[in-house]
Amino acid sequence: MPVSNALVQRGIAVGLLILAVAVVYLAVVHPYLDTYRDYRANIATLTERLQRYQAIAASRSDIMQRIRQVRGSRELKQSFLNSKTPALASAELQQYATRAINQSGGQLLSTQVIPPQDDSGMVAATIKIGVRGTSETIQKLFHALERGRPMVVLDNLTVRNHQRRASKEALDIRFALTAYLRPVKSPETPKVQS
Repeated sequence: MPVSNALVQRGIAVGLLILAVAVVYLAVVHPYLDTYRDYRANIATLTERLQRYQAIAASRSDIMQRIRQVRGSRELKQSFLNSKTPALASAELQQYATRAINQSGGQLLSTQVIPPQDDSGMVAATIKIGVRGTSETIQKLFHALERGRPMVVLDNLTVRNHQRRASKEALDIRFALTAYLRPVKSPETPKVQS
């Protein structure tokens, strides 16, 4: 049974119509739908971010109250050196270190003042210290420095064995001790637009 020419032409026409619809879909509709999906994903991300920012903004008064409490706390004020100038702060830090060394039973070998550093608006007083003592003495010294006030940072620690007598072990330690001066003026809290 021969296939009629009209039936073949209809088949070709239907195939061309399907092909044309597929091309229009791939050229116009599909990119539009992809763009739409991308926009929806961006909107969801931005909506989530906006909700987080709104929650942060809502807690602003609580945060500001906590900042005021911390700024006024006695413990925070005791964490800094009391001196107003770097030279006086270095002397205060030397006295603090000497007191801690004497109380722990160590022997102060040397101190050297390092020029002050300005770390992010905070002025640091640093001294290099040399101490001799037993391991127990050094442990007491580090414990006293760690729990005392002002807060200090111990850095560049070197430990060497030093024999004073055959019966007693002695260690020579050298380290840098840093403490910070109390800020003259507290930094202003950034203004947030409502």
